[in-house]
Amino acid sequence: MKHHVKKSPDAQQTLESTDSLSTSYGPEGIRSQRRHRFSRITTRIVSVCIIVALLIAAAYGTWTLILHPKATPPSKTAKASVQQFAYSSSSLFLSSRDLSDDKGNTNYSPASMWTALSMAEQGAAGTTKNEMQTALNDDKQPNTDDYHSLMLSINGRRHSKSKMQTDNSIWIQKGHPLDEDFKKDMKHSFDAQMTTFSDDASKQMSSWVDRKTHGILKPNFAPDDAILTLLNTVYANGKWQDPFDADDTSDQPFHAEKGDSKVSMMSQSGTMDMARGKGFRRLDKAFDDGSKLKIVLPDQKTAANDLAGKTDSLRAMFNAKSEPTKVNLSLPKFKIANTFEDSIPILKKLGIRSAFNPSRANFSKMTNKDSLYIGQIIQGTSIDVSETGVKAAAYTKIETMATAPNPGIDKSESFIVDHPFVYEYDTPDGVPLFIGIVRNL
Repeated sequence: MKHHVKKSPDAQQTLESTDSLSTSYGPEGIRSQRRHRFSRITTRIVSVCIIVALLIAAAYGTWTLILHPKATPPSKTAKASVQQFAYSSSSLFLSSRDLSDDKGNTNYSPASMWTALSMAEQGAAGTTKNEMQTALNDDKQPNTDDYHSLMLSINGRRHSKSKMQTDNSIWIQKGHPLDEDFKKDMKHSFDAQMTTFSDDASKQMSSWVDRKTHGILKPNFAPDDAILTLLNTVYANGKWQDPFDADDTSDQPFHAEKGDSKVSMMSQSGTMDMARGKGFRRLDKAFDDGSKLKIVLPDQKTAANDLAGKTDSLRAMFNAKSEPTKVNLSLPKFKIANTFEDSIPILKKLGIRSAFNPSRANFSKMTNKDSLYIGQIIQGTSIDVSETGVKAAAYTKIETMATAPNPGIDKSESFIVDHPFVYEYDTPDGVPLFIGIVRNL
């Protein structure tokens, strides 16, 4: 018995079409038609993928503009406050030999210290708040928009290879809720990340600093009993506008405090901004985003300590008016890493006293549940100067516990940094991110 299978009209049509192709074109014709159909399908898929990619790119670009807006200058109040604190505190940090590294060099971040203390000041009240305001801002009292303008000036988008970044975080033990107004101020003014923890969070804090400083700083925070911890990081990767040629780097003498040494001295000739003042010259080496490394070279080889240890001298040196000058520059490569584990004595000299006293501190605007005081302030920093630019980073950790003359007619002059000097790393808007002194290399 034969079984007959009834074919559907579509199947019948397909068979007829295939028979027709076989009859008209043969096997080669069939393969050609199939390739043509495959090519059309592939073209459509590629077109769809391109459209989707363009849509994603457009969306990403939009979100980038929203989340990473263009850099804008800080408010005059914010800039003046940071500068005032930078010079008054730097004179104490740079003159304290106990805070220098084993070579006697110091790299300090006033911007990081100011930001962390400003966060704490937002939660202070009474005498504690007054003392902190005086030390941080003098007669200039920033508001929430002023603080946020500083964040935007550092984190804002710039068309350059140089990078700058500052980040803030607050770590609070579970069961000790933050005051809602304080929490709102931290998010609006400082873009602070909030983390509540139940167990020890020292490893998570260390990892956070490592990430935010792009691996430059990897602190090993020990477990502690802090109820609330404030963390700030500052990161800068400045690329010289006019890089040094590594072939021009050679071993040259550096007349250090502890005696002469051989250092890798970078050399370059060109027009750079230079300032003069009583007992010093200052050269400004620019990065491609408009920020600068300002190098102050004392006229006398032993005068760096005197210049660095006075607030008025620091302010005058780093703000003296500069002008374009043809220069033959020689600058040593150097790297400094510091950890300031006990900053409290210096901050007391600046007038902040009750904040560190368990019986007098008033941080009632942080949390209503506990009476808090600052038990420890730690800052870690690093700076690395080379032919391509400068990499620098800092973190500040606050733990709160419960109960010029005429340049002359020469066509060019030498600026040979072969003895102790002072430096400042400025943002394009003139905010001092780092201030340091090099005594020995």
